[in-house]
Amino acid sequence: MMLRTVVPIAALAVLLSGCATVIKVAFEPTTPAKPLRAAKMPQLYLESIAVNPDAIKSWSLTRNPPQFDPPVEDALRDVIGKELGRLGISLAANRLCADALLRVELAKGEFKVASLEKPAGDLTFVLTLKAHSGHSFWQQTVKGTATGESVWVTDPVVSTLFSQCVTMALEQMGGLFEAQNVAAEIFSAEAVSPRPAAAAAQCAAPALAAAPTPAAAASDSAEEESLEPAKVNTPDFGADDRLVP
Repeated sequence: MMLRTVVPIAALAVLLSGCATVIKVAFEPTTPAKPLRAAKMPQLYLESIAVNPDAIKSWSLTRNPPQFDPPVEDALRDVIGKELGRLGISLAANRLCADALLRVELAKGEFKVASLEKPAGDLTFVLTLKAHSGHSFWQQTVKGTATGESVWVTDPVVSTLFSQCVTMALEQMGGLFEAQNVAAEIFSAEAVSPRPAAAAAQCAAPALAAAPTPAAAASDSAEEESLEPAKVNTPDFGADDRLVP
């Protein structure tokens, strides 16, 4: 009977406190890295990360909206980059250098806390791939769920559950990419909507000439000297010096 009394009082005390719930997002994959099997690996540019405020509103133990450390957009950008890296896909720093543009939206979310029940949460993401023309040629929805191990709820517990939902959802990208042959679809979209002409100049790395070895440098120097015209020593005739026949 003690637990039935303590849990509601503790939950009420947290709810009435003015402090905001601080959520720290961590990426802890539950599956081994599995690079995509593709003839050519695409490079993506993370165009935007959109967060629906209603999707994170309930992830708070107080009446105030939750706070993220770092900001939720930055945390998601880091997680997405790591998961794409596990798939063998790199993120381009310049959108013109990418084969396609990726948009990620945290569309829905819910966190439930009830007396004598383990806390549970879920997050739903919408993943969209776009060509450089702006045309969306691929879109999928992924969802992550998590349940706490105890009825006790604290900021670290909320952080763990939120992170588990993010990881579970984004880990589904690899399976979707492979099952739907997204790599080939990306290059097909690129062929239909090619990158701007300026991209070729901005993204092509200039070829750097290799530094000559000491032996090669000495050989080149000797060759240059051999090509110089021979100097002829001619006598310097003074005013009184004449050739007598």
